[in-house]
Amino acid sequence: MRTEARYELVRQNCRELTGAVRQWMAKSMTAQDESRSTATEADYLATLAGGHPVLHQQEQAAPGQWIACQQRATNWNLGSAASPTNRNPVPVPGRWLAGKRNVPPEDVVEEMIPGERMLRNPFTGEVVFRPANDPYTVQRPVAGAIAMGGVVDKQGFTIYGLCFQGADNLSFGLTTEDSFQDGQNITTLEGIGRCVLVARVR
Repeated sequence: MRTEARYELVRQNCRELTGAVRQWMAKSMTAQDESRSTATEADYLATLAGGHPVLHQQEQAAPGQWIACQQRATNWNLGSAASPTNRNPVPVPGRWLAGKRNVPPEDVVEEMIPGERMLRNPFTGEVVFRPANDPYTVQRPVAGAIAMGGVVDKQGFTIYGLCFQGADNLSFGLTTEDSFQDGQNITTLEGIGRCVLVARVR
């Protein structure tokens, strides 16, 4: 029962993150030069999912991204010290600002969540954006670690979702179907359907 309660807290974190992602997109799109920018919600979401969908096991799937990853550029978090000076944002294709194109957003998703409401992984006690919740950093599965990915459906829409690791997971590869709790994964439509929905965009 305690483990199930923790899973429910992780799901709640995913729902909160979905709201933060939408707020981040709206703020970033409002700031871009409307007359020149071609960046859409799909372009912003792709920067959070490791890229636009590519062919994977007969499905079109995004590469995926652990939201705590700090080993490469990310629009998810501020860095291990939670300092604005640690930003290493991902450029958004088609985003124009101040006469420059492919400009990264001014904020990251973490900044959309007030400090007093900062989300923590109930399994580790760590802020969800910190490296302790990145399986690639610690080189082992982390119960409650959250990833985002997307899969294209038959109508050409990409369904983006947040999924998380369970206490019994033994693998942490983003494209490994047994890396996530309860049949969730970011490589198939069935798996993404078990995730917390972020958006469905074309």
